[in-house]
Amino acid sequence: MRALLPLRRFPAACTIVSRNNLSFARVLASSCLQHQAGARFYMLVVDKLPGGAVAGPGIQLIDPGELYLPYLTELCFLGLMAVISLSRTRPNRPVVSNN
Repeated sequence: MRALLPLRRFPAACTIVSRNNLSFARVLASSCLQHQAGARFYMLVVDKLPGGAVAGPGIQLIDPGELYLPYLTELCFLGLMAVISLSRTRPNRPVVSNN
């Protein structure tokens, strides 16, 4: 009887971005794929890529429509409002003393 070899599981990573942050997602994907042999990288672009655009080598694009969420438009709107809200807040900066 032949012994069964254990299944090899490859790591997977994902990110959710909008088109204007695509370059950041490409860097993340590239780093992940470079440092994790056999890894898979999934990218959900919430506002879809324009026709003919490519995400990058080794990146599996996920279209928002593939998620089959009944309230996808509302969720995207809420996410956009959260991003706008976060972008208006300033992080606390330490006070620098010259003493």
